[in-house]
Amino acid sequence: MKAFHKLLPAAGVVAAVVTATAHAAPVVTTMSAGSLTASNLVNSLLSGSSGVTVVAGSETYTGSLSASGLFTNGGNNPANSVGIASGVILTSGDADFVSTANNNGEFTGNNGTPGNPLLDGLGQGTTHNASLLSFRFIPSGNFVQFSYVFGSEEYNNWVNTGFNDIFAFFVNGTNHALIPGTTAPVSIDNVNCGGPTDGAANHVNEMNCQFLRDNPPFSGLIDTQLDGLTTILSFIAPVNPGVENLIQLGIADVNDPANDSAAFIAAGIFAACGGPNPSSCGGHVPEPGSFALMAIGLAGLARMRRRDRSV
Repeated sequence: MKAFHKLLPAAGVVAAVVTATAHAAPVVTTMSAGSLTASNLVNSLLSGSSGVTVVAGSETYTGSLSASGLFTNGGNNPANSVGIASGVILTSGDADFVSTANNNGEFTGNNGTPGNPLLDGLGQGTTHNASLLSFRFIPSGNFVQFSYVFGSEEYNNWVNTGFNDIFAFFVNGTNHALIPGTTAPVSIDNVNCGGPTDGAANHVNEMNCQFLRDNPPFSGLIDTQLDGLTTILSFIAPVNPGVENLIQLGIADVNDPANDSAAFIAAGIFAACGGPNPSSCGGHVPEPGSFALMAIGLAGLARMRRRDRSV
């Protein structure tokens, strides 16, 4: 059994996200899923000219209400920030604890929610503390595109040990959150720079290291509890134009409910592309102009980190 030394607050609290370094502006926090509807979360992903019509009433969110929400001021420099300015955050813990400014150095714990069969079906292990955002939409093009970053407190201590947290992005039942150039889902054991090790990655048995930004404790590289983050990943998925399609975005702990993970999904980037009317795929999609992210500032606090999973 594993000991968990951090209890998460009750559902419905304000979620916080920190993505800046000591030399960058602090991230702005926004309301959690407890204060926002699933429709609010979905609408934040759309651009003003997305070529996508969301089917009203189809939006659902399952998971802890404090596990997910919105973030802003995520930075645009992947060298010292998440690299995604704003959007939706989904976590397998409590979104507040991604921030180094709002806790005692931990992003770990059990928020009391179950796993999800969709994520179990990807074969990475038994899931726990799943967060899933789903909606139906009608695209005007043959494809849709998305960008996101996955990060985790599992790095680097629990790489290659079976604690294989996962993020998935299902479009009509097919997962498109894959390591580029592979058919492997985005998870700890599928994208890492080696481990296990307490500190910087050791490049032992690494997998797809080129897609990971190592962020070991006290490094000051990216000011977040997440000890590793992927590069900004994008994908283009085929859809059926002019009819309803289904999207499901999910994240979960795997094989235990500790040392949590997060996915940052870019605002304003979800759009139809590939004709007949929308622009070609891969082009710039403007930030949404109609959806205001309610936010408060974070005070900068000294960064503390510690490991607390015991076997």
